Amino acid sequence: MPAKTSKEVTDRQQSCGFVLTALWQQGTWLAERLRDLVQPDLEEGDEAPGFFPVIIALARKMGASINRLVVADEALYEANARYTGLRDQRAEVFSKLARMVARLRLTLINQYVAPHLVDLGLGNETARSPQPLLRQADRIVKIFAGEDLDKHLGESIFQEPANLRSQAAELAPLADDLRNNLRQVDEARRSLDEAKVARDKVRDQHDVIFVRSSRTFEDLCRLAGEKELADKVRPSAKRPGRRQQDPPEGGEATQDAGSEETSSPSQQAENVTSESVESTTEGANP
Repeated sequence: MPAKTSKEVTDRQQSCGFVLTALWQQGTWLAERLRDLVQPDLEEGDEAPGFFPVIIALARKMGASINRLVVADEALYEANARYTGLRDQRAEVFSKLARMVARLRLTLINQYVAPHLVDLGLGNETARSPQPLLRQADRIVKIFAGEDLDKHLGESIFQEPANLRSQAAELAPLADDLRNNLRQVDEARRSLDEAKVARDKVRDQHDVIFVRSSRTFEDLCRLAGEKELADKVRPSAKRPGRRQQDPPEGGEATQDAGSEETSSPSQQAENVTSESVESTTEGANP
């Protein structure tokens, strides 16, 4: 599949950006509210708690986490783009080499009475995949450079037939290009696999940081008596890295504030379809 921006990461960016805004914008006010809440019950010798440093630390950690995820996702995008480009090159080189082999075979048939096609490496149809085509091209180059070529060619129809040795020799550099491309495709595929594993690992780590940090801030809001503000930052139980009240793609949030997420059968089917499509488009298929 062509390289594309990952929706699962941009969704997480959207959710994380909202919660980070809440941490920074309401952190000072919330810390003061919590300090006033617990202050009357502190006993002599108790140290006044500092809620604000905790909120700041959560914001710093979450911000660094989403930044790491974006960096890892961009690395995956670049690996996917390189892999896709090399596969496109493979198709071009393969097609050119296959056409040259097929035309060489037609030239033999048109210029010689009964050429020994099998002995010349051209007895079968042109190979339709890269590795067999390489084997065929290497075999043709070797045979046409050998001393027994004239014997295999047989009787010529024309007094001055085409120089088939030089034509066959032109297959060699194209075969080398295809061989190098296949190696590069394998290397790019492995790099893509590595980038995908690395991105998914960072994503999973971020999801833990997001849900625990959002839940902590939610609980602090509830402790301060701010139920509605707590509902706004509540993490989703079904969509990792997302808020419960984040709207679905192309729609508005339908959950009631503070309630558990529910969905109709049709919405559940839509979610399953979306997740299936996303899983098949992450990264390029070989």
